[in-house]
Amino acid sequence: MINLETCNPTELLEALENNEIKIDLNGHFMNLKKENSWKEEAILKQLIRHFKIVVKKDSEISRKYPALTFYDPESTCNCGEILYLKILDPTALVLGYKSECPYKDGLPLQTVNIKVPTGRMIFCNFFRDEDLFDPKDKHSNKFSINQIQGRINYAKHYAENHNIGYGQMGNMSGDVYVNPAKDKVIIGDCYPEDWEDYGYSGPDPEYTQAMKEGFESKGNISMSMWRWMCIDESLLPEGMEVEERVDVNLVPGTYQVIHYYDTTPNPKDYGLFKYSTIEKI
Repeated sequence: MINLETCNPTELLEALENNEIKIDLNGHFMNLKKENSWKEEAILKQLIRHFKIVVKKDSEISRKYPALTFYDPESTCNCGEILYLKILDPTALVLGYKSECPYKDGLPLQTVNIKVPTGRMIFCNFFRDEDLFDPKDKHSNKFSINQIQGRINYAKHYAENHNIGYGQMGNMSGDVYVNPAKDKVIIGDCYPEDWEDYGYSGPDPEYTQAMKEGFESKGNISMSMWRWMCIDESLLPEGMEVEERVDVNLVPGTYQVIHYYDTTPNPKDYGLFKYSTIEKI
């Protein structure tokens, strides 16, 4: 039996594979196996470190510490549930999640509605006066951008409280494409024909279709803060300036914002061109 007080990450991985440690994932997306990435080993290192701290506090672990939780961005499921440890005795524990994952059958798309009263839309990387729009508890696990539920919560907060559209991205850039009717926007790849490495012989079919429908790029957003945001200009606080913006004229109304980029695990589920859509409903 493995000794969790003295083991190293490799030994812990082997114990997991040999079923010496019970894992209860409750449908959450967490798979601790040898062949997985360095992230899993980093989680195990923190797990061992956390366990050793507990051991030092009290040797009667099963009595004093019947259940523990520890936070690590890599061990938090996309639904926001935090990995926990339940210690049975100094040489055994349960590793898992307390509640069943609501996303065990698949992740939801980030979908919100925003009001666009004048149609004078501003697209940008982010708003510098972020305290005006961000939730007061933005540093809580509820709004952690390390998991998809946190990003969905951010999107709902921005839309419901400020009529702001938002999508979390990478350190990249994207173009703002608008259709001829001016009632749909695509935030998409700004180099849509460089996809041979992804197995495409030509442009992504989503891009080809958008060009057939007459979509035209109105400008580029440099996403140094790893996101894009948009708002109707009339809803900005008086005197607030937005730098490096792309201005687009749309038909006024209510728009549905769907973000695909980091919500769907497999890019080919939605194509490589289309990151997000903003469409009048």
